[in-house]
Amino acid sequence: MQIDNYFTIGTAHIKEGTPCEDFSIAEELRSNLAFGVVADGCSGARAYTDEGARALSFAFRKVLQNRQDRPADWFDDSFTSRLIDQFRANSYTGNANDRLATVVGFVTTDEDAAVYVFGDGAYAMRFNDGRHRLVWFEWYNNMPFYLGYKLSPSMEEDFRATLKLSSNQPLTESWVEFTVTGSPENPIKVIDVGVQRIDFTDAENGFVQTFRPREDGIEALAVLTDGIHRIGDITSSYALAEFFAYKNFKGSFVKRRMMRALEQFAARGQRPQDDLAMSCVWFE
Repeated sequence: MQIDNYFTIGTAHIKEGTPCEDFSIAEELRSNLAFGVVADGCSGARAYTDEGARALSFAFRKVLQNRQDRPADWFDDSFTSRLIDQFRANSYTGNANDRLATVVGFVTTDEDAAVYVFGDGAYAMRFNDGRHRLVWFEWYNNMPFYLGYKLSPSMEEDFRATLKLSSNQPLTESWVEFTVTGSPENPIKVIDVGVQRIDFTDAENGFVQTFRPREDGIEALAVLTDGIHRIGDITSSYALAEFFAYKNFKGSFVKRRMMRALEQFAARGQRPQDDLAMSCVWFE
């Protein structure tokens, strides 16, 4: 397996003079076992959520380092409780709003993989038959349930009160599956699209999906922040196809490919309005 990650600031934060609020890590835990994580601080909180995104990412890594189970079993309720404890220990500011960040991560061998989502964000796969699949999560009124709410009982209570007034199913899972045609006019051929609602009770301790990379023919698995949807007028499908168009896998293969793709987009006047982060594993 080859792993790498990349994150970059969006133009909105550059114009406002505020820091990048996305962060990512991708590392090997031990032989044939890797993880990747991305975190996205809430801009609307008007707080130091860049610190929250980093603290949450390193908390995610710390908890994984202490686990020995199969990847499919790692993201249980005990994982979330340990992540909350470690996130609390990592956060060094006194403002609860600094902790408002979403997190999406994976842990994998070449046989088993699992993706964990707390808040919003996305994950994606590239298959050896040429298919690409992008899955993303959105909350009603763009108000995710942040892990940071678990550290502040009053904030969690306020969110749950708002939830009762809006919807008992505030979260949707959407997906698009496509192939790359190679045609400049129509570079993407969509195979399938869909959306389904997820009940809050299925997401309040983290939403988990499991995979069998070798059996399922998965070449690459990545987690991304929601900045994938805000790269100028570039569709998220086309952006993902470009981010997955690796030439080789030596060293910083994700950084090289994403930086090159973003340069090409910028030459057409299409730049990321929002921060963007991605962590990826390529299965050899």
